[in-house]
Amino acid sequence: MNRSVSPLKVVYSTLAVLIFGLVSCPLWGQALLKKKLTDADYHLWGTLQPEAVSATGKWASYYMTNDRGNDTLFVKSTSSAAKYAFLNATQGCFNGDSQFLFTVAAGGMELLDTNTGKLTMMPDAECGSFTCNQRYLVTYEKMDKKERALLIRTAGGSVRDTIRNVSSYAWNTAKDALAYVVKNAKESRIYILPFTGRKKSITVMEAGTYKIHTLTWSSDDNCLLFYGDADTSTAQENILCSYQLKNGQLFRLTPSHAKGFPKGMAIGKDRLRALKISDDGKKVFFGLKGHNDMPWVEDEYVQLWNGNDKRLYPEAKAYRSDEFYELAVWWPLSGKVRQITGKDDSFVMFAGNQDYALTGSSVNYDPQYKGVKDMDLYLTELSTGKTELLLRKQPTAISQLRTSPNGNFIYYYRGSDWWSYSVSMKKHFNLTSGIATVFDTGSMDPANQLEVYGMGGYTKDKELLVYDYYDIWALSSDDKAFRRLTKGRENNMQYRLVPENQWQVPYNYSGASLEDIDLSKPVWLRTFDINTGVWGYSVLHKTTTKTLTDGFSSSHLITAEDDSSYIFINQSFDLPPQLIYGDRTGRHSMVYQSNPHHFKYSWGKSVLIQYKTQSEKTLNAALYYPADYDENKKYPIIVYIYDIVSRDINSYVNPALRNNYGFNIAHLTANGYLVLKPDIMYGKGNTGKSAVECVEAAVHAARSWANIDTSGIGLFGHSFGGYETNFIVSHSDIFAAAVSGSAVSDVVSAYFSIHTDSNTADMWRYERQQYRLGSMLYDNPDIYLDNSPILFADKVKTPLLLFAGKMDGNVRHEQSIEMYLALRRLNKTTALLLYPKEGHVLFDSAAQEDLTIRVGEWFDYFLKKEYSHDWITKGVK
Repeated sequence: MNRSVSPLKVVYSTLAVLIFGLVSCPLWGQALLKKKLTDADYHLWGTLQPEAVSATGKWASYYMTNDRGNDTLFVKSTSSAAKYAFLNATQGCFNGDSQFLFTVAAGGMELLDTNTGKLTMMPDAECGSFTCNQRYLVTYEKMDKKERALLIRTAGGSVRDTIRNVSSYAWNTAKDALAYVVKNAKESRIYILPFTGRKKSITVMEAGTYKIHTLTWSSDDNCLLFYGDADTSTAQENILCSYQLKNGQLFRLTPSHAKGFPKGMAIGKDRLRALKISDDGKKVFFGLKGHNDMPWVEDEYVQLWNGNDKRLYPEAKAYRSDEFYELAVWWPLSGKVRQITGKDDSFVMFAGNQDYALTGSSVNYDPQYKGVKDMDLYLTELSTGKTELLLRKQPTAISQLRTSPNGNFIYYYRGSDWWSYSVSMKKHFNLTSGIATVFDTGSMDPANQLEVYGMGGYTKDKELLVYDYYDIWALSSDDKAFRRLTKGRENNMQYRLVPENQWQVPYNYSGASLEDIDLSKPVWLRTFDINTGVWGYSVLHKTTTKTLTDGFSSSHLITAEDDSSYIFINQSFDLPPQLIYGDRTGRHSMVYQSNPHHFKYSWGKSVLIQYKTQSEKTLNAALYYPADYDENKKYPIIVYIYDIVSRDINSYVNPALRNNYGFNIAHLTANGYLVLKPDIMYGKGNTGKSAVECVEAAVHAARSWANIDTSGIGLFGHSFGGYETNFIVSHSDIFAAAVSGSAVSDVVSAYFSIHTDSNTADMWRYERQQYRLGSMLYDNPDIYLDNSPILFADKVKTPLLLFAGKMDGNVRHEQSIEMYLALRRLNKTTALLLYPKEGHVLFDSAAQEDLTIRVGEWFDYFLKKEYSHDWITKGVK
């Protein structure tokens, strides 16, 4: 069915002009009478999410969503007022500049002609995609309850052909060919439909009774892979097939007839051992399933937890409960098969044009008490099976171990340097030994686990791009040269590359490869101004960096297909997100202003301040002022803590009662509170005392920036911030009220807990991660005791509200109960909110509202001393 809609021509009203004036002329804006923001107004606010920009940037699409479910998809001209709006629509994409395809909530899809406003409705379509030449639209549609069909349409939506009984399909990389399976009651057949040159379908295989699935194209589109599961009522085996498009050859891998197929194993399917073909088209990688793998059997009466076990009982149970798959390689031309990973190998990625496999197991070092386990890594030549030890006890985090796109180099971080290993030369190179900068966080946060600032990509000159705290460096892969590409250190700016595909890491099985970066062309950079807390974008071209954003905090960059234009979001704490259109000249125009009603209301502002600790550390803090701030009036202040939190200073916050942990800055500033978010730096073994020192110093510094009621200072922390809150109120008396959520109170008992989300012991978090205690409990028990808030509960003078979810798998809710019981036994002022169906954060909207309201009432009662609430003063009757 076709129907037409008129574009919503946006004509700026007097109000819109005033709104524009508010942004550009603050003095005029301040003269306007503003309304006081109340909870009843919060439903007006929505969240702006950019989605796509058309091929040459003529149109942009974006969502407005809110927590009431009134979501809307917009398609807006970037040069005029023309706009289309679709309620509860999602997943839109452009075809050139003239078509826009999207999914509707009621079911089906619709196609918009952006030039005429005509809508083509496809009520039975479940998904759809355009071909690369923009001439065809292919939709997958339901014909009845069971049958599905592929409909080949013109780009305008008219049906040209229907292929019935399609059980699955897969586009190739170029979107110029489609593989699909036609299945009826008796048999399955596989076809390829090309959309360039000949249009007739190619028959790949008449599969008979095999169940065909996991259609997989090679990266060069010359090969199609798929599994065939045999009918269980027959003696057939599961098969793996490779179809070569150039010569029309079909190769079948049948385990019982394959050379070198491991005995006792079968072809298996697993996302961690994904079906892939090598870039040269000669090798197929696939999963192996062990016939003799014993499933986990739970004893009816007892669980045996043995100290000799490499894995904890719950971890081993979870591991064995899933079918275990290994990885193998198949050469279709010769028919040879070789197993790559063994039962203990949990790590694998390919190198050297995928002729080599890097594999590793942590079993030699287990049990390990680290977030990312160390492994011995072995390099295996696939053709011969020859294996050699490459790296001993190496961390395998993606941030510290990658391959070049072609796999000729393996890059890894070791000690305090970046290294490369040349697969062809069989040689290691230290790439950073001559550079006077630091590439990891070890000096800034010595008690935490080592983190590197990261890798940015790989250039055609075989350079590895890496980061220090400020800048981007290009390192020659053979240690012959290095160069700094940006000048961030000089102007206190951080630069990072924006990957071409920002949302998808080029995974290489357990690891990842680097993205190709062509430095001969302009390259987008993400910037962060450390002095102002402003996020932005720049373009690096050769040795010149040009800023393309304009002082507001910018995010969500999306570039047009022809790379001549782009869209992004601008915002600040007191400016709702704007969708901005720009081109490479740096000219910008506003496409859409979200939440224009914002300008009718009184709003706060934010400033970035610096403060010094007693140990002479200089740190940042974000300070937020209440709406209608009067410097002659004293205000209560709420301090929010975690670790580094000031970087969000320029983020706009929708006022809301529905949030994951009961804290909303816009809600608090609207209700007359100052809010302070200080950054915290830690000393090894002095986590709690570091938090006390930094927070007290930040509050003291804030008194020079705002008129603070020193009898009305509140403290809020969730998770690790909740632990810090528990500790601070037992070591500081400057706070009149505090709220601690999902928090540790007893470090010793938490040290001996199991993280039920991952089924692993939590000890590593305390020894060498967030809690930064630096040693095993038994090596230095005094540190653990000194950093346990519950042992100092008798010193607490601050009324403390605790909250937790009973389903929390991150921090056991009993930790909050323990702190509550300690304070109750000591006759301290406390209360506990326990949410039976919630986890580490709250997701139920009613629970979220309840928590936010109660947190507000707790602070109102103790900081403002204006309200009385029975649940605080009288408890449960």
